[in-house]
Amino acid sequence: MESSTEETPKKHESRFGSPLLGSANDTPKKTRTRIFLLLWALLSGAHLSGALACLLIISSIVPSDRIFAPDVATLTWKAVPAFIAISYIVGISGCYFYTNYALKWFVDEQPPTEKNRTLVLLGPRYLTLLQLILWLIGALIFGCCYGHIEPSMGLKVALTVIVGSIIMAALCFLASEFALRPAASVVLSHYGPQSRTVTGIASRMFLVWLAGTGLPILGLLLIGATNLHTTEFSIQEMSRFIVIIAVCVLLFSAVLNLQISTYITPPLQQVRHGMERVSVGDLDTEVAVFDGSEIGGLQAGFNNMVHELREQQHIKDLFRQHVGSKIADQALSAQPEERNVTKRDASVFFIDIIGSTKLSLEYDSYTVVDLLNRFYTIVVEEVNRAGGVVNKFAGDAVLAIFNVPDDHPDPAGASLYCARVVMNRLDHELPEIAAAVGISAGRVVAGNIGSKDRYEYTVIGDPVNIASRLSELAKQEPGRILASQRTVNMANEEEAHFWMIDGATVLRGRSDATVLARPENPVVTSFALRKERQQQNKHHDGTMQTNTPDHNTTQL
Repeated sequence: MESSTEETPKKHESRFGSPLLGSANDTPKKTRTRIFLLLWALLSGAHLSGALACLLIISSIVPSDRIFAPDVATLTWKAVPAFIAISYIVGISGCYFYTNYALKWFVDEQPPTEKNRTLVLLGPRYLTLLQLILWLIGALIFGCCYGHIEPSMGLKVALTVIVGSIIMAALCFLASEFALRPAASVVLSHYGPQSRTVTGIASRMFLVWLAGTGLPILGLLLIGATNLHTTEFSIQEMSRFIVIIAVCVLLFSAVLNLQISTYITPPLQQVRHGMERVSVGDLDTEVAVFDGSEIGGLQAGFNNMVHELREQQHIKDLFRQHVGSKIADQALSAQPEERNVTKRDASVFFIDIIGSTKLSLEYDSYTVVDLLNRFYTIVVEEVNRAGGVVNKFAGDAVLAIFNVPDDHPDPAGASLYCARVVMNRLDHELPEIAAAVGISAGRVVAGNIGSKDRYEYTVIGDPVNIASRLSELAKQEPGRILASQRTVNMANEEEAHFWMIDGATVLRGRSDATVLARPENPVVTSFALRKERQQQNKHHDGTMQTNTPDHNTTQL
């Protein structure tokens, strides 16, 4: 994961899309308190916005001298404020009790049940419905009260309060969903997004349009249609209606659209930032899922995608460990039906442990496994350093190849050098194990060989058989290293200098004799010294000899 706190979704203060929602490290009790305070502040703002809408509409539709007349003054100045205060207290109290009840499991740090999931995900509906019912009760009561005095005024008051209640409900719903995100994130992590139980994006966008644009325009349409058949409204009154409604549209549509944008934009930004981190290789990225609608499905889908990528990367890493990075990369880049079987010159390195049966008798199984792992580690390190590829672990033997599958500038020289270095390290670092090495170079067939359901990358050819036989024969040699003359002849001059041609023998399973080569000089030069010699040769002869693998200065 990225070390920067700013880019770590699990620790970032905006994990839920806003710093107002706190950090994922907050205690559940602190988070519940924060949720309620947010609900209190945002719902108060929703009520205030609805009341402001009513005030703007009433000031244009209900004549001010009539609504403040002595016969309705008591209703206007005492009954209305009293009902507003009572309904506000009831609404906020209901919100408080609902929050405590719905989030009890959250504070107790218990896993959510199905009931808890329903209470949290449908919480915005329930809280909005509670506030809306209180407003509709007010519309009914005061519509009847004013209508008893003057029927037309009662109808206008009732319709005005209904319009204000819809604006309030839209704001309340969006605010509730925002405040409940931390709890919703925990629920959705257990059950996943379920858009059937929550309001989708299309419904929310329609609600915003209805409250911010649809109802004001509908009111203007009704006023215009009424004035077509009557002369109830003068030109000045019509102008005032248009101005007030236009202000309502501009003001409340802006507020609602701003709120819906804060609902949609942050989770999309989180997913975008997560994709950026994944694109640079950070597969520990995860975004919080705090919505049950399509937005939550997108967040959960991103997390599932990253999980699958982690699984694929883990499989690729295991594949590389089993067959080697070069062979794995070639297999992964090839088409499934491609076998990539080729003929090419290569050098084969074969090393086998001497007396492996005796080894298993002298040590317990855990010690044997440890010794074998240390043995394989030395061989793999030096083969990789020399530019070769370990193709197989055959019991207690290792087969390595050079110039397959990638090109190598000096496969024969690299394999000979690798053999001397490996034997030197084994003598110094792992004296418990004795091994013998055979090296042979020549034409081989390399590629994915097997059935269509199971195949592996392997090398077939005379050099493989010769290297195996030379390793077997080298077990009787004092230096325990044998190579074919052809391999030494193909190596660079500097490496060939360390080898001497000495005798020939007919290897098991062959009819013709194989000329043998043994290490002559026991010194394995360091890469730095070899490079210095190459620079000197380049200075004197104008050419650079082929680099041999890097290794620290050691003695055979």
